[in-house]
Amino acid sequence: MAGRGRINRMIDLVHRELEMVNDVDCLIEEPVPTCFLFTENQSPKPGSSKDNSPKPGCSTDYAPIYEYLKNVSPISSKVCSPMPGCSQNFSSRPNPDKDDNIIFTDSDEIYLICLDIVSLLVDKLPCPDFDYSGESSDDYIPNTPDTSDSDCSIRNRRAKGRRNVIIPQSGSDESNNTSFWDREGVIQGRKRKPRKSTKERREDRENRKKKRNLGKSYQTKNGKPVKERNMKSLETCRMKCAERIPEALRKKIFDRYWSLGDYDRRVLFISNLITLKEKKTQKMAPTIKNRNYSNEFFLKLDLECHRICKGCFLKTFDETPKFVQTVTDKLKLSGGLIINKSSRGKKPSVFKIDDERLEDVKAQILSFPLYESHYGRSKTNKKFLPPHLTIKDMYKAYCEMHENPVSITIYSWVFRAQNLSFKAPYVDMCVKCDTLGTKIKYSEGEEREENEKVLIEHQRRAETIYDQKSQDRALSITKKDTVVLSFDLQQCLPTPYLKSGAAFYKRPLWTFNLTLRDCTSNKVYCFMWHEGIGGRGANQVASCLFYYIMNCVPDDIKHLVFYSDSCSGQNKNIHVVCMFLLAMRNNTNLETITHNFLVPGHTHMDCDVDHALIEKAKKKTQMDIHHPRDWYQLVRTCSKKKPFTVVEMHSELFLDFASYLKGPLQQKKIDENKKKFKLSECAAFKYKKGEFAQFHYKMHGEDEWNAVNLQRKRGKSPLPSVFETECIPKSYDGPIAISNEKKQDLLSLLPLINPSVRSFYTNLLSDDNKDQHPLLNDDSEDDIF
Repeated sequence: MAGRGRINRMIDLVHRELEMVNDVDCLIEEPVPTCFLFTENQSPKPGSSKDNSPKPGCSTDYAPIYEYLKNVSPISSKVCSPMPGCSQNFSSRPNPDKDDNIIFTDSDEIYLICLDIVSLLVDKLPCPDFDYSGESSDDYIPNTPDTSDSDCSIRNRRAKGRRNVIIPQSGSDESNNTSFWDREGVIQGRKRKPRKSTKERREDRENRKKKRNLGKSYQTKNGKPVKERNMKSLETCRMKCAERIPEALRKKIFDRYWSLGDYDRRVLFISNLITLKEKKTQKMAPTIKNRNYSNEFFLKLDLECHRICKGCFLKTFDETPKFVQTVTDKLKLSGGLIINKSSRGKKPSVFKIDDERLEDVKAQILSFPLYESHYGRSKTNKKFLPPHLTIKDMYKAYCEMHENPVSITIYSWVFRAQNLSFKAPYVDMCVKCDTLGTKIKYSEGEEREENEKVLIEHQRRAETIYDQKSQDRALSITKKDTVVLSFDLQQCLPTPYLKSGAAFYKRPLWTFNLTLRDCTSNKVYCFMWHEGIGGRGANQVASCLFYYIMNCVPDDIKHLVFYSDSCSGQNKNIHVVCMFLLAMRNNTNLETITHNFLVPGHTHMDCDVDHALIEKAKKKTQMDIHHPRDWYQLVRTCSKKKPFTVVEMHSELFLDFASYLKGPLQQKKIDENKKKFKLSECAAFKYKKGEFAQFHYKMHGEDEWNAVNLQRKRGKSPLPSVFETECIPKSYDGPIAISNEKKQDLLSLLPLINPSVRSFYTNLLSDDNKDQHPLLNDDSEDDIF
């Protein structure tokens, strides 16, 4: 039965305790292991009071268990009275006679008997200073002379595998059921030490080295403290050093030595105070000694020189015998003069990377296609990599080529040393705001106030144009004859789009996308072409807008309002102005066209969201993009709610609007009021029906529109048919040529491309023109003229 062995051991303890007490007359019969039988004539235990009440501070728990056993236990056939020394008062228990649901098993009875035995043992002991009344003392077993530590430890180890049984008391606090460790908030068991970081900074090592050479206290790498070096007092010796050498001299030498702060200088200082002499005599000894020199130690300061014994020498400098022995060994090897410095830290690092491997990294980086800036060549020699590349992509390609590659950190260091940069995609970052913010931060007085005014005015302009755009959109919803549009060029799309490492080193064929969004109906048009058909300049952007006005605008629309950034190389130039003049002449339904320009640096538009959808689809797509038409198909399917309308631009659709500036139209910088103006400084342009060759402009912060007439005054007036759509000259007679280097790179990628599209690349025209990245020709600040 469970717990029988524990009960037998407790009964043995009771036997031993009762035999040691002389004033106890009761004897315990040999138990069966059931319960102890006490008669009413038994005298109370020592330490209990005369009225059988327990001593103060002793446990009164489980006193009435005999009442349970009298009524319930079938094993207890004899009368069981409460134990002497236990209180008669106890909280009420359920009455077994009245409640038939209370059933005690044999294990319950044995456990209750066990509790009685423990109470008896506790009551027999002298009551300690602390109070047991608030806690349960059921698990307490006193140490006796007969219970050794080994027995206790064995019992404790066995008890760890057993589960404690707790009988809750009715009416008692629930906190008695929780363990001490839970109440105190302490986790049982050995606390884990916090893991020490194995990494050590270089400055920590340098600081420890500096303190060690200066004789100051420090901690070793393992955290062991090292005491500060202090000059020790001399004791009596054979050479009577304490009597001969002044204490002030020793102090000066000690301070001078530990102020050196360098290991090599310390060695040199000590070596100058040691003299090696060959031994004069050799005594006959059973063992042969290899000592051929004797050492003489001195203390020297200026002209004073005192010979000193080795022990006093060590106490003066507070040096270790091992250090002095190292110095003497160096003296023996060098013939009495130390010239060479210590070789500590002079060994080349085993982690040093060979120059050949670094040269391989450099050659691999320079093997990627590089581009020069068309507009910034006079300002910088920096070359640019394609924007779709990253250092991680380049490093991945490098790892595929080398079995033992360097780390990406070393690769990045070599990359930065080559004066290279990625052509960052155009993002809404305002350089002017950052520049003015820096000036305000580091300026004072009037200069600071002036910069703050400029910054406030700049941000006010940006907010004004955004508010105007919101008002125009709201107006277009109520007025059915007005449409608000925004347009912008997307980042160039590389073709073929391959994820192989070999493709990173090759020049791709760029595919272009001009996105135009109808902000009223949220319909999106994408005008797409590749660089074998046309470029990415003002004529190409103007041709896409002209195609939309002439073919996509419904007949009931009378007013168009365009919004774009202020990029003078694509949107804000005289070529686009000529296009809008011709569009107003050839579209008979339109009455006005307004072109508003966002403030540079604050150019977030609706079409930027469309570009983000395309980029997201580009990263997640599993389809092969080996031909420009694959990009067209990807763009068509990237939007689930409203699919994009893709217009494939061909060579015959690109018109040469710039040719009119050499004929009937003329570029002017003075308006009709003889006022000078610059296109780059204008905030908006307006074109009206019936006013061909004339447009209106307004500046930032002004409501007045100023007229400019581009018609050439001298010469014969052109025929009206010249301005018809069919008569507008074409920009290209056919496909245009790419550079020979680019075509060679594309042909080298043919094994990675679908065979059905290889003929497209072999038929591309090429010439000796120098290849340049299209983004490097963008000019977002200055006018093209």
